[in-house]
Amino acid sequence: MDDRLREMALELLELTENHEAHPILYYSHPPRVEQSILRMLLTIQHLIGLLRYGLSPERHADLVHNPQLLLLEQSFSHSLRRLSISLHTSLTEPPGKTLGQEDHHEAFARICGELEQLGLVSSRQLDEHPVSVLAQGAPSVGSAATDRDDAAANMVPIGQNSTTYDPAFDQNSGTASEAYIAFRVATDRHIAAYAVTSGYTIAEALRNDEAAWVGSGQ
Repeated sequence: MDDRLREMALELLELTENHEAHPILYYSHPPRVEQSILRMLLTIQHLIGLLRYGLSPERHADLVHNPQLLLLEQSFSHSLRRLSISLHTSLTEPPGKTLGQEDHHEAFARICGELEQLGLVSSRQLDEHPVSVLAQGAPSVGSAATDRDDAAANMVPIGQNSTTYDPAFDQNSGTASEAYIAFRVATDRHIAAYAVTSGYTIAEALRNDEAAWVGSGQ
């Protein structure tokens, strides 16, 4: 799994660089939704949600704190921000529901249920120390921290007595569900912005069947 997680992170960064070098890729429409970058972004988001925020960090510490999983989450966050900047999109306030149009708490319960059905211990069962959210600038749950000053309040200083803040860590999440929701709030808006040019809707990309894109006039 280490090798696969690292491969995914590096491939995601390469894909982001290709988009910045060749903006026409934003408007490329693969004939099948499972071949689309939108489906890939949603799949990676779900994978991180399951392994990083769904699993109990006490019972499954070797995976939750796996360096390659952390690399994937950081690469994912970086790529989403770069894609949004390149698109020149205006990100809206975080919605009350996830991309799947379900309540954030329901989404957290669903991923924990998936893990528990596999015989694994979820973070809702055992999570005395919720993990930090690596999505850069992730606002805390219940906060609309959108400007730089509010975002800085969520960051932790680098080194003792330091005035330099690391934007990658959010320490405001007191529970496992809050950490998961903070991750979704920080990433959903970027994926929604990318979906506008992808040729597929979020609903199509989340479906299990093989949706096909048909351009105008076809």
